[in-house]
Amino acid sequence: MAFWSRLTAAIAGLGIGEAAGAAIEPVMEPLRQDAWLKSKSKVLDLGTLAQLAAAGLITPDAARSEGARSGYAPDRVDRAIQLSLTAAPVAELLELWRRGKISEALVDHGLAKARIEPQYWAPIKELFFGRLDPAIIATAIQRGIMHDPGFLPVGPPTATGKVPAFPVSPLDPLAEAQAHGIDEARLFVETAIVGLPLSLQEAASAYFRGIIELADFERAVSEGNTRNEWGAAALAQARRILTAGEYTELQLRGFSTRDQRLADAAKHGMSVEDSDKLYDVLGRAPAIHTVVIGLARGGKYPGSYANVPEPFRSEIQRSNIREEWAEIVYAARYTYPSGFQIRAEAQKGDLTAAEAEEILLEVGWAPKWATFFADKWTGGTTAATDSHAAKAANQLWTTAHRSYIAEEIDDATATAALGRVGVAAGAVPEVLSLWQEERSLIRKQLTPTQIRKAVKGAVLNPATGAAWTEADAMAALLARGYSQADAQVFLAEA
Repeated sequence: MAFWSRLTAAIAGLGIGEAAGAAIEPVMEPLRQDAWLKSKSKVLDLGTLAQLAAAGLITPDAARSEGARSGYAPDRVDRAIQLSLTAAPVAELLELWRRGKISEALVDHGLAKARIEPQYWAPIKELFFGRLDPAIIATAIQRGIMHDPGFLPVGPPTATGKVPAFPVSPLDPLAEAQAHGIDEARLFVETAIVGLPLSLQEAASAYFRGIIELADFERAVSEGNTRNEWGAAALAQARRILTAGEYTELQLRGFSTRDQRLADAAKHGMSVEDSDKLYDVLGRAPAIHTVVIGLARGGKYPGSYANVPEPFRSEIQRSNIREEWAEIVYAARYTYPSGFQIRAEAQKGDLTAAEAEEILLEVGWAPKWATFFADKWTGGTTAATDSHAAKAANQLWTTAHRSYIAEEIDDATATAALGRVGVAAGAVPEVLSLWQEERSLIRKQLTPTQIRKAVKGAVLNPATGAAWTEADAMAALLARGYSQADAQVFLAEA
């Protein structure tokens, strides 16, 4: 009763209406809280129930049951739950569709759940396909893979050779770029910067060959990745110069000095030490046999180019022979007679043993063999052979050889003749054996005696097809070394 007395007094004191409601609110709130605490019968509103079911915190049946207590039919609760359920965001929907995880119908469902108006669905679903990056579009234009919108100063070739050309894409490059917010003017810039000019080395080479002009080279610098202020240095660096080895050979061949060679090699960044080492590597020495001959003929080591007259000096330098070998090479310049020629002159007595030995040394013979053969050919260093006797001995050898081959003398006569010309007795059988072999090879013909018998017996001469005549016999004997008179005497014998 005390409560109602306070309530009545408050109403009476404050009046009716808005003022009364505001005045009694503080008084009513504790009463309401106390009543709900005791009852706990208040139900959740429909929106909260739908969100709880959509979040999986209560079951749909529980939501329907509690919604019925507020007067909501089950189908209305279900619709509220569906309204609370959301689909994947649009970007994820398109990605799932691209990967084949959902169908286009589910994409439509998701767009509807996102409360997007249907007229936007078709354009949104076109985002299923990505668009080429503008940089790729620009590269494709440069390479002729996409149609040139008119950007390129020189378009790609249209003719096809032996290698098949890659087909051109039907995609519109401007439309592709526009999908990224790049208009035609901006795509032009993209296209201009992806295509590079010749490298600086190639452009400089083309300039030096007269293929392009200086302005073309300078544009190659500006269109490449080198800053313009480095263009002049790049052009100078690309100019072809001789190699360090070629500069070294110039000195070796007498066209420059050491100081010039060092200065030129420094253009390649080569140190003095390494340039001198390169000089040592490239400078040649003559062959060992040339050194032996040159020293034997009076050449000096180390020598000097100054002691070699022209044009021999230039020839030696052009062959990269180092200066210290010049005089030896010059001394070895002539060709000498062969050992057979030296022996013949020594045996004839036209050369002494000392002279023969000196010549053999100067043609490169070992000293011990030069001495040995010089002594043998001249009969020793103390023996003196008259030149006329030596000539007679040579003639006797020749006559004995020719007569033996022609079977005009026998072994005994040949042996005696060989002894007279100085052939040792032990060597005679070997000489005769060789002569016999020679005779069997080149003298398969009639002997003089057989020719004389053929004339006497009127034997057929195969060469003429008629009987042997004295004229045939005379010619055959003359061919075998007979004189005219001796042949006549021989044929006249019985």
